[in-house]
Amino acid sequence: QTLQDVDLFMPAVRSLFDRFEKSEIHLAYLDALCESGELIAWLIGNKNTDDFNRLISITKSNTDDAIALNAIASLLSTRNVLSQLLYPDHPFKSLDDFMSVILDLKIGSASEINQIK
Repeated sequence: QTLQDVDLFMPAVRSLFDRFEKSEIHLAYLDALCESGELIAWLIGNKNTDDFNRLISITKSNTDDAIALNAIASLLSTRNVLSQLLYPDHPFKSLDDFMSVILDLKIGSASEINQIK
């Protein structure tokens, strides 16, 4: 495979990202997710909702720091937005299914992108 072969792959890559044409915010969110490996790994490792809520409750009860409380709120919001993506009822059957879930994420503003950075 060389740079000469790039033209062979471009149509497939274009078609993959054409779906984001009407939703640049979702593409920006996907980009931020790709740079947030540690957060994603931590959220996947804390899949159980009861355990997660217990951990959040303990953490919130042990701080009154505004920055820490805002970070906790961002974490909760991010987990809620990503729940369909990180904790699907069934494994994704295809990249197309995965991308459909990304495009269905409830991302209302750029502030939600900043929460995962």
